[in-house]
Amino acid sequence: ACGETVGEVTAEPCSDENGDRQCDKCSGAVLPIGYYVSLSKDTAISAGEHVNLEIAVGNRSEKSYNAYYFTVGYDSSILSYTGTASGIADDGKGSLTIAGYGEDKACATDTISLGFEATGIGEAAVSITAANIDKMANANSQDAPKATVLDGSATVTVGGYTVSLGDDFTGEGTVGE
Repeated sequence: ACGETVGEVTAEPCSDENGDRQCDKCSGAVLPIGYYVSLSKDTAISAGEHVNLEIAVGNRSEKSYNAYYFTVGYDSSILSYTGTASGIADDGKGSLTIAGYGEDKACATDTISLGFEATGIGEAAVSITAANIDKMANANSQDAPKATVLDGSATVTVGGYTVSLGDDFTGEGTVGE
């Protein structure tokens, strides 16, 4: 694989000329330098149900982070923010501001959870619109630098209400003319 050391020889590092985050030579994942963030994958729920989306933080060389600032946009005509975590402000119009600092959080495992309730029907986009992350050692000397947003959007597809019929319900499966 690219960048791998075998004996005393180190292969050339991976390159990603087309920007698909896959190495053009070995097809391995190419991650950015510095901190990066991603959002949970697309999901589907029914109206009235809740969903949690997770913001994950990663870094090729750092194992932790503890100063962060994100802005997240969401479709407020379909979703309502219901999370209760400290450090998250909701303007009620589709924008969350998330800020925190303090104890170390582990990259990849300590995620930031965003809870939503489906209040409408349709496809609701949720996206990370800005991200700044840093480690404690830099907190007193500089603002947290921008992080790269990877997979920064998710679609929550909200279907109609679920109807449960009792076992004693009988009749045709469809309505005819």
